Amino acid sequence: MLAARPAAAEITLSQNFDNGWLNVAGSTVVGSTVNLEPRRFASSEWSGDQWWVHFKANGEQSVTPQFNLNVSSAFQGNYGGIKFVYSYDQTNCSFFDNGSRAGDTYSFSNNPAFTQDQVSVAYGLPCTAAMTDAHTAGVAASPHVTPTTSGNASLVIGQTPGTAGGGYTDDLGRSVPVQNLYGYKITDATATGAKQKVVITTGNHSGEPTGTHTLQGWLVTGEDNV
Repeated sequence: MLAARPAAAEITLSQNFDNGWLNVAGSTVVGSTVNLEPRRFASSEWSGDQWWVHFKANGEQSVTPQFNLNVSSAFQGNYGGIKFVYSYDQTNCSFFDNGSRAGDTYSFSNNPAFTQDQVSVAYGLPCTAAMTDAHTAGVAASPHVTPTTSGNASLVIGQTPGTAGGGYTDDLGRSVPVQNLYGYKITDATATGAKQKVVITTGNHSGEPTGTHTLQGWLVTGEDNV
């Protein structure tokens, strides 16, 4: 007699982590089909969908789920064929094999089954606050980096309001922690002559990580860098 095959774990979703972004309460799971509801804001410049998505899915080992994202007409152009990414450790990401849009639904999936129970899924390569903290700590060790006039030795020039500054919560009712705001100067003190001054900023929109990844890739930390 063949042994009974263990039942697959039910897929559950979460956005309660650094950089998490999804309307979990409005999302549904039916077997291996995951219907995702984006966060929506009725009164803002981005009325309707917020198209960036980052969540954790549990119960994924040996499963090949299909994710369906409800996308309004205002944001359909952003889903012309992009592929979402997934990660088992929130650091090393891989692109999903498939991604396509039909009407108001963007669907993405993988061909092989996931090999671990918990998977992080995002619309692009995430850049968490913890990653920014770690990168800035590496930058601070460079002899070419000095604090700004208003910054401290850790290159902190200020902080976001956060929960400690007045009980701040987001639209999903989550407590938002205080986050450091960084700024620093890069120069070669031994260089002579006039120098051009260039100001670079990133992280203005927390859900748009491309600029932050670009900056961190440009400012490579370590010996003989920065």
